[in-house]
Amino acid sequence: MILGCNPTVIDPVFTGLDNCVGVFDPIVTIGEVTNDGCNYSQSWTANYTDACGNEAAEVSVTYTWTQDDQVPVITTEASSGDLGCNPDVEAPEFSGTDNCEGTITRM
Repeated sequence: MILGCNPTVIDPVFTGLDNCVGVFDPIVTIGEVTNDGCNYSQSWTANYTDACGNEAAEVSVTYTWTQDDQVPVITTEASSGDLGCNPDVEAPEFSGTDNCEGTITRM
């Protein structure tokens, strides 16, 4: 599941059903939060073995998200000012950097 930017990560809820014991709470293993730059992920794995030794098929859920709490920085070579009479006006070019996206360029 993709959670977007800067989410509050809430552990998923797992439940199970067995023909003998009915509803049960599986054993959940919580994985470590890992990241590659601004991209984060975490996995949860649920399993269960009943009293007769029957093992449920393991179920795993992985959440991914972006953790970014730094603002991008915008730059331009242009400057504000009076262009005088009847100038040829050209739109300025802007670029910038973002700690997650890297270099950004917009015109």
